[in-house]
Amino acid sequence: MVLLGALLALPFVAASGGVTTVYAATDLSSWCTIAGTSYVSGTCTVSGTVTMSTDVEISSGETLLISGKVLFPILTINSGITLTVDSGGTLMVENSGTSGYDILNSGTITNSGTITIENSGGNVFGIGNSGTITNLGTLTVENSGYKGIDNDGTITNTGTITIDNSGQYGIFNESDGTITNECSGTIAIETSGENIYGLYNDGHIYEYGPITGTVTIGPAGTPVIDDSGSCSTANVSTSLYDVTTGTTTTTGTVGDSFRDTATLTGVSPGAGGAITFYYSSSNTCPSSSATTVGSPFTVSGPGTYGPSASLTFSTAGTYYWYATYDPPTGPAITSPCEPLTVTSTTYGVPEFPFGLAALFALMVPLLFVMRKWGPSLRMPGV
Repeated sequence: MVLLGALLALPFVAASGGVTTVYAATDLSSWCTIAGTSYVSGTCTVSGTVTMSTDVEISSGETLLISGKVLFPILTINSGITLTVDSGGTLMVENSGTSGYDILNSGTITNSGTITIENSGGNVFGIGNSGTITNLGTLTVENSGYKGIDNDGTITNTGTITIDNSGQYGIFNESDGTITNECSGTIAIETSGENIYGLYNDGHIYEYGPITGTVTIGPAGTPVIDDSGSCSTANVSTSLYDVTTGTTTTTGTVGDSFRDTATLTGVSPGAGGAITFYYSSSNTCPSSSATTVGSPFTVSGPGTYGPSASLTFSTAGTYYWYATYDPPTGPAITSPCEPLTVTSTTYGVPEFPFGLAALFALMVPLLFVMRKWGPSLRMPGV
């Protein structure tokens, strides 16, 4: 029984049209080796179907190609499992069957690279999702089957999703499905042939970036788009305050403590990314010589973030503070420089009206006169 159990735990690779079940290994090369299939020049090629029972990462320059002609899902990602496609990595799924799923996901897919799905079946689903899909890269479904994407989970897009579908539905969002297209995201549904609905919504869709499709429809009483906001350019502004006095300020003295806050606008709810605070002696923001103030703050949408860590300056001077917003995709956005002028606290000697030098110049002749003629200047009777 022990031997039988060990044999059953080994990966099994069948011929084309069979079943491939893969256990263990995270990086693609090891994963492919355990599966008993080829890994050549960064490309892992699998024929049949694949069930991922461990986290798998497709790194930059690597490609996972899965092709089959079966009724089963070509690629199944179990609950609790994460498939990560890094920037520069590629996942390709090809299905020449007549039904089933190209990708059936109940786990987590995070794509920063390229995912391409191609099928020619009459009753095929491109992606069936009841888990979580986060797309920061490019996701393309070329589907002549039934549904391009059937979503009963959560899809968040900050990259590009393209559905080229001549079946009945480009995207079918089920009653428990949530799709959020962030400001930087684009969803394009290109439909033709017997397609009935480009986008059918029975759940929740939040459109901040553009969603384009031939037909958009929802059942009676269901909003087609739950929230559609115009995305302005993201903007970051900062506000310094003196911890010692408890007031906002642009000036202070040596020994005082200062903190900064940042206000982020022009992004959608759940935008993601992080805000980091900096200061430098250069009136250029950002500056390569800047010092990081504390740890970054995770962004969950527009709002105020901070305060930063407290900072005390021991030397007088002008220090330029700023904050940088790093979105999940695209370039970082930096606030304008906010100058903080720090001065020394001095305790000087009180000055006489004419100054010490003038006073000394008057006293020297007076002392000389008193020393020489003092006795003859006595008052009578003294």
